[in-house]
Amino acid sequence: MSPATYRALSASARGAAHIRRGAPNQDFAGWEALAKGGYALAVADGHGANLHARSADGARFAVEACLAEMRAAWGGRADALPNAPAIEAEAILTAALALWRDKVDAAIAVNPLEQALAAQSDAAGLGVYGPYGTTLVAALLWPGGGLAFQVGDGNVLIRDGTGQLAAPIADDLRQGEETASLCEPDAQLSARFAVIGPWRDAVLASDGFAKSFSDRDAIANAAAAMLDLIAAGAKPAAVESDLAALSARGSGDDVSLAALVRDAQPATVTASSPALTERGKSGRGWLLVAIMLLLAALLGRHFIGPPPKAPPAAAVPADPAKPKAAPAAGAKPKAGQASRPRLPSINSPGGNDAGQSKPDPK
Repeated sequence: MSPATYRALSASARGAAHIRRGAPNQDFAGWEALAKGGYALAVADGHGANLHARSADGARFAVEACLAEMRAAWGGRADALPNAPAIEAEAILTAALALWRDKVDAAIAVNPLEQALAAQSDAAGLGVYGPYGTTLVAALLWPGGGLAFQVGDGNVLIRDGTGQLAAPIADDLRQGEETASLCEPDAQLSARFAVIGPWRDAVLASDGFAKSFSDRDAIANAAAAMLDLIAAGAKPAAVESDLAALSARGSGDDVSLAALVRDAQPATVTASSPALTERGKSGRGWLLVAIMLLLAALLGRHFIGPPPKAPPAAAVPADPAKPKAAPAAGAKPKAGQASRPRLPSINSPGGNDAGQSKPDPK
């Protein structure tokens, strides 16, 4: 059997709400293929408040710094890194955070902060880094495993060979638009980490993606559909168009992702993947069932007589390659309805949610 090949892609769409108020896209996403089958992916979401006026640059600096440090770690320790992924994840984040601050310092040296903005950031306890505030979601993947980490909101979703989707990093417990940020003095303490086991596909997304859906089932189905589209050869422009449409009917926020998929047919979804069972049913399977029923009816008419009245035909599921229309963001289950978790969360030692957070109105 030939070794698997992979398709990587990053895409970012300006949010519908940003377009309405004339705000720029404050997200940034990127990926890089590394030696020996490694891949680095990162997504950053710059904050929208006036205090964070340069967050679009902050998000770009975060992705650039993170990819550089993952590249350096993999290049220098590719053979040893899989043996201590949790320790390495913290080391990479520490180095990426330091490089991000260096990039901010260099930008300010060329374009100093406005006096009022600098004073506002100082008052918030963020120093010169406040205007560049951003979240960061990152993953370093290699054949058979990987590591992931994030500061602030966003999602890491991993799909294994059976089609099962999992969220290896626990959700941020902050409420509403509050989120941790790289611009905070104790950003390292707000980081959450995960060790990734065997994987087939991965997608990292800014919070504008998840906020466009009402529950975890819808998030899982949309993420799986997006992975399948990319595996089938979707181009970045087409994905960005889909993300823009998602924002318009969902969160209104910027939406960005970085994805890595096996360059082959989408994974078969099994009954052990309840969130994906419906979209895993294939049209070919329904066609075979219809043919078998027709043959049975003809044979029955020939040997037995007219067949009994058939029950109503089952509805064919929607095209699995397209995500369902997203309901308005923020919808919650009705009172008394218990939502069933569809994206199992796997906590990894080393995470710490002790960091402070700042409001992040989008």
